Amino acid sequence: IGVIFSVYPIGVIFVSPLAASLLPQMGRANSISMGMAGMGIFTACFGMIDLLFQDDDSTWIITLSIVLRLLQGSSEAFIKTTCYSIATNEYHQNKEQIIALVETMVGIGLLIGPVIASILYERTDFSKSFLILGGSILVMTIFARWILSSPRGYNRRSTKNSSHDDHLKTVKNSSFSEHNDYKVPSLSDDSTTTNPIAVAEEGDEYPNNDNNHIVRSWDLLVRPRYALTMGCTTLGYFEYCYFEPILATRLRNDFGLSVEQIGWFFTLMLFCYIPATFAGQWIPSWIEKRVTLALAIFCTSIFLFLFGPSQLLGLPSDSLLLMGIGKNLMGLSFGIWAIPMLPELVESSIPHWKGQEERVNNLTSGMFSSFSAIGQLIGPIYGSVAADRFGWRLTADMVAILGLLYLLLFGIFADLLNAIRMTIMNAPTSKPKVDATGSGLAINRHSAESVTQ
Repeated sequence: IGVIFSVYPIGVIFVSPLAASLLPQMGRANSISMGMAGMGIFTACFGMIDLLFQDDDSTWIITLSIVLRLLQGSSEAFIKTTCYSIATNEYHQNKEQIIALVETMVGIGLLIGPVIASILYERTDFSKSFLILGGSILVMTIFARWILSSPRGYNRRSTKNSSHDDHLKTVKNSSFSEHNDYKVPSLSDDSTTTNPIAVAEEGDEYPNNDNNHIVRSWDLLVRPRYALTMGCTTLGYFEYCYFEPILATRLRNDFGLSVEQIGWFFTLMLFCYIPATFAGQWIPSWIEKRVTLALAIFCTSIFLFLFGPSQLLGLPSDSLLLMGIGKNLMGLSFGIWAIPMLPELVESSIPHWKGQEERVNNLTSGMFSSFSAIGQLIGPIYGSVAADRFGWRLTADMVAILGLLYLLLFGIFADLLNAIRMTIMNAPTSKPKVDATGSGLAINRHSAESVTQ
């Protein structure tokens, strides 16, 4: 059973970069439609296993279950990567708002999904539940395809970066305006739209900006700030998922909760996660995204000590109230954690690769999906192994300490102190606003810090 569940994120990990590389040729509407159609078909097929094979055909049942779960994960890779690509390419001026809405919808799906599944299972059976769900996804695929084929141009196949010569033409023609705003190509027409996230003086050259080189995933990951922010993605999903296979056992054996009560306890986090992600879109723009990330990581570690409750801190082991408070507060910190990661990754990289904005956005979207799936994969594995060896409370303590250690690493190599300083200086009540060198010039903060990275 564990293997069947674990192959789903494996599909996301390996297929997401492929989905990102195929986006320019496929078009976003085609990519997301293919992902949704695949998810619907493979979900329905998963339900048919029970109809096609008897209980004594366990080898075939297990094999097909693994294959179908892997294909489901691969389908999700196309869906997630395309959604993030649309957010970063089409809404470059308000990425945070779009990502906040995406994460809010994810939270709502996680909340109502088990409820709908339980109702279907009670009123039908295993096979019909999956067949109904798969059919519903296929119906939604048709609707989504119609929406995404609208004049916004999500289905337009991009020719940018399709060849080295085309790339050189794009780079040659890219320029900075006299107002110091660089341009990001629009996907719906041939015009350009001012992007306020980063600016520079005309003629400035950024480190690693090789106009004769098409950016690759490795080129992005070798930059410490980018790599550590991407690591935050894995860490967040690791901490979110590590307790999934062990929490029910803890609640049943130590507190005597019923199945229904355990189900409600699992949903506690989502009741805080959903409003937190929705409210996250209104985080003030003068707060550096690295500062928001660092605060979310720190708070999550503190809340994990409550969730234990912590054995190292000597908190009472039999306090279900402390566990509930910790889990609810973790929903808030995870909700804030989810918003700034992708915008920070994009905004810290685009100035280094002038003329390749769309490619940077696509590569980042694919890697973002992969790294999040890595956390979803190793989190439950760690939780199961560590709980067997050290017990529930020490397992939670070690996850909390891991978060604090990563925060220290992030602070050192992602230049967190500079981000905090710039946040303080760019606050509405502070004056004068400064650049990364402290010269007192009122220039865009993202540009200044990009030059120093």
